[in-house]
Amino acid sequence: MVFQKIADKLSYYYRIAATGFSFFHFSAGGFFLGVAVFPLVIAWPSKKTKKKARIQKIIHYSFRYFFWQMKIMGILKVKVENAEKLKSGKSMLVIANHPTLIDIVFILSHMPRADCVVKLHAWNHPFFGRVARAAGYIKNDDPVEVIDRCVENLNKGDNVIIFPEGTRTSPDVVIDKFQKGAARIALKSGCNILPIKLDCQPRTLTKDKKWYEVAKKRFQLSMNVGELIDVAPVVKNAKNQFAAVKKLTNFFRDYYLKEVAV
Repeated sequence: MVFQKIADKLSYYYRIAATGFSFFHFSAGGFFLGVAVFPLVIAWPSKKTKKKARIQKIIHYSFRYFFWQMKIMGILKVKVENAEKLKSGKSMLVIANHPTLIDIVFILSHMPRADCVVKLHAWNHPFFGRVARAAGYIKNDDPVEVIDRCVENLNKGDNVIIFPEGTRTSPDVVIDKFQKGAARIALKSGCNILPIKLDCQPRTLTKDKKWYEVAKKRFQLSMNVGELIDVAPVVKNAKNQFAAVKKLTNFFRDYYLKEVAV
């Protein structure tokens, strides 16, 4: 019993150190890509769309390496279902719930080509900002411009990832209130929706915890990619655009309340 407690405590402190090392490595990798790799890709003579595709693919493989590193260090386990749907589609608005700090990294590690909306503090970050700008991601500064940029990119055939909650889920609820941006983008672009359900057990890297407040045991991060959703039948009987946005937003939230609660 005493030896088990000592072993558990040593395991706990090891995972704090390993998590810190992984995040440091992640930041250093972002700096290296932004300073040394992406400028070369941008300078290489080719079309802008090809440069963007190459940079996003480099990010994809870098994030895969990050998760591989965390797995072999015993920090986490990963379970992914239907990931093939993330690799073949075009002009998809990908929506997901947002339980942890590393959700976007998790999704992009399985999705070679996608744009995402980046908060201002990350956009202006000395390491991650360079990566976001080089990848052609969308700066979250003005709500109207964000929606227009997302629609524009979707119409070009790009995929866009959105977290309808707008921030990480509060720890005391299943799902936070959904913002209307995802519904507006979907209706304005006419694109299909690809829903992703994310889960983390035991809960860690949540909104109320620092990165070093790790779970008592190795956590499992799970992803289940759902079926494409055609929004037209959902809003068929809406009287106007305002009603359609409200109806679609409620549909999204009801979907996740049902899925995440399972």
